Amino acid sequence: NLKGNLLLTTNQTQNGKTVLNQSIELNPGYITPYLSLGRVLARENQLDQAIELYKKLIENRPDQASPHGLIGNLYERQKKFDQAEIHYKNALDINPDYIPAANNLAFLYAEQGRELNAALDLARRAKEKVGDLPAVMDTLGWVYYKKELYDSAISEFEACIKQEPENAVFYYHLGLALNKKGETGKARDATSS
Repeated sequence: NLKGNLLLTTNQTQNGKTVLNQSIELNPGYITPYLSLGRVLARENQLDQAIELYKKLIENRPDQASPHGLIGNLYERQKKFDQAEIHYKNALDINPDYIPAANNLAFLYAEQGRELNAALDLARRAKEKVGDLPAVMDTLGWVYYKKELYDSAISEFEACIKQEPENAVFYYHLGLALNKKGETGKARDATSS
């Protein structure tokens, strides 16, 4: 695993992938080489191969939530939202406190405008566990927005902007919430920031 990662950092990607595959063959229960190789495959946009790799990890380590979360992310990139939802739920079945899956599932529900009460529970739980992490606060704000709780959404988006003032997504979300609240001038200012 160490050799494979060293090869990857020195831009010897093919050799690094070969060595990581050898590491997996030698110790199929060791998680790290799967994760390293999966990141490379995802970066190379070989999403199906990365998904199959993580499924192999699940076969060898069914006690781990993270491979399900990673598969969920990859399925979202492929716009296979039903499959993503299944894997996020599987991750949460294994570890109810697995924040990436809770946050991503909440955002997925909000994006689809469904299961908004479940989305709110997931997003609140994620924020309760990790505190003021902008990605999690943005998800909670987005769920509030979809539930038409605009004051709460605005509060979350403004907190995101305080921490990451360069993130245009937060301004966009804030602008949407302000607009829905009828504060069009403030909305224009937020989206032009």
